[in-house]
Amino acid sequence: MTELRPYQHDVVAELERNRESGKRRIIVVAPTASGKTVVAAAIIKQAISVYNRILFIAHRDELLTQARDKLARFGIAPGIIKAGRDKDARPQAMVQVAGIQTLHARAVRAKSMELPLAEYVFVDEAHHIRARTYQTIIEAYPNATLIGLTATPCRGDGRGLGTVFEAMVECPQIGQLIELGFLVRPKIFAPPSPDLRGVAVAATGDYVLSQLSERVNTDPLVGDIIEHWLKHAQRRRTIGFAVDIAHSAHIVEELKKSGVKAEHLDGSTPQAERDAILDHRHGRPDDHIEWTLETDKRAVNPTHESRKAAAPKNADPFCSCPACGLIRGRGMACDACGWQPKPRGRDVEVINGDLIELGKIGPVTEEQKITFYRELRGFQARARRKDGQPYHPRWAAAQHKDKFKSWPPWSWDSFEPLEPTLATLRWIKHRQIAYAKRRGAA
Repeated sequence: MTELRPYQHDVVAELERNRESGKRRIIVVAPTASGKTVVAAAIIKQAISVYNRILFIAHRDELLTQARDKLARFGIAPGIIKAGRDKDARPQAMVQVAGIQTLHARAVRAKSMELPLAEYVFVDEAHHIRARTYQTIIEAYPNATLIGLTATPCRGDGRGLGTVFEAMVECPQIGQLIELGFLVRPKIFAPPSPDLRGVAVAATGDYVLSQLSERVNTDPLVGDIIEHWLKHAQRRRTIGFAVDIAHSAHIVEELKKSGVKAEHLDGSTPQAERDAILDHRHGRPDDHIEWTLETDKRAVNPTHESRKAAAPKNADPFCSCPACGLIRGRGMACDACGWQPKPRGRDVEVINGDLIELGKIGPVTEEQKITFYRELRGFQARARRKDGQPYHPRWAAAQHKDKFKSWPPWSWDSFEPLEPTLATLRWIKHRQIAYAKRRGAA
């Protein structure tokens, strides 16, 4: 049995208060990693204890599996309605977890099955709920309690979902979850913004995918992705969202060329890619968002709005701090070191060419440089080149110069070599791959 976090208890209680007040269409706003499926499972556990039947709808197979696994932790064994998963069907179960496409195809179009009976209908990723497939299903349950689950309770253009839902219950947002200790503070890296002038915008408020792909799926933008991934992600398991299939395949090809195991997935990913792009445009993931159900209003990020107001017209609201490297709001003081923008008319310092971490980057001490050089010498002492020959005697010094832009003093050779740390080994690896790519290009 899963123990709920305090705020999850509060969400379940607030949702029940809304039901007791007569509201039957409620959307639960829960950011990634806040446990929206756990909250749903707790509500379902309560509901079936008084013999209510449940229909839980999702649009991806992974979400169905996630829902089933979370329900199992609450002692609930649901049936699954999904093409290719008939072995998981349990028609008599109180809880049915259904893929929206399969449910619509079988119960509405082909009429090869009846819709399952339900007093509660849950819709995961409920920002899709205005699609006709969802609406057809929902209309078949006029007396059921409808509960939507999403991290972004708005349409593609940012407007509210008040035509479907009448009440909103919010979990803490990402910034609050960080302060509560449930999430770590994110490390954010940003490339220079591509020139998207002239790329058409669809009625949803999103870019036209075909035009966006043509603009960003280029060798200069894709080519260095492996080097930056090794440098910053350090071979951690990673999920990347591309603009379209061709863009994703291009990225995977570059990864595989450098010996990184990578796979391409498509099918239901385009909407997730669009969501990720909207998140790229609307600020940091830990910014506080003011959501709304009102259909004539849009969700607002006050913090990012202030950043955009401080930036020159059409300029990126983020820029790097010349003093410490933090990505700060343009025109604003740096959160890490307190650096203030210079008055107009004076030269502006810039940093070019690399991804910049949104976080504090302090000055490197001489002791840290010495330690790094000793670790390089430790690596050099036992490593061999591909041809079996030892590295050049000044290899470690050259690597130090590559990283810190200065040669190490000869006196540092008197220090004993050190066993390299994992961070140093990763740095060496990503420089070797970058060197190999340059040789290949030549």
